[in-house]
Amino acid sequence: MKCCPRCEEHKEIAEFGVCMNRPDGLNLYCKVCIREKTAEARARLREYKLAQQQAPAPAEQHPRKPNVISHAAQLAHVRRFEPPDQKVFEAIRIGARTQKEIAHLANLPIDEVGEAIAELLLWRKAIRTVAQGEGPRRYFIKAA
Repeated sequence: MKCCPRCEEHKEIAEFGVCMNRPDGLNLYCKVCIREKTAEARARLREYKLAQQQAPAPAEQHPRKPNVISHAAQLAHVRRFEPPDQKVFEAIRIGARTQKEIAHLANLPIDEVGEAIAELLLWRKAIRTVAQGEGPRRYFIKAA
């Protein structure tokens, strides 16, 4: 006989599932209580997912600033195996302006973004940069 701490009943050993991580080799709770706990957890998860689907979409905070995150789908056409400088160029073309935005859109670490920006800025002269006071440096594609 073993006592289930959830229902506080003494039950036969056969009423408990196997758990080799426990000293006695049996689950802490009986099979009935385990089923109830699992059903409750699944119901809570269903309610949470339903609430997430019904929640209104967050409004843009800055109406004049382009939503760079929404442009991530546009960058999907750039293949994974493209060189980093091509990914960075595409991210700037889509609308990313700071290194942080570019790194997010291009899915690259900051140091690779910096190297790719140097390549595009200094050697290829395909982009230009603007520093505005104490704020982050911004990057733009050069006009043809």
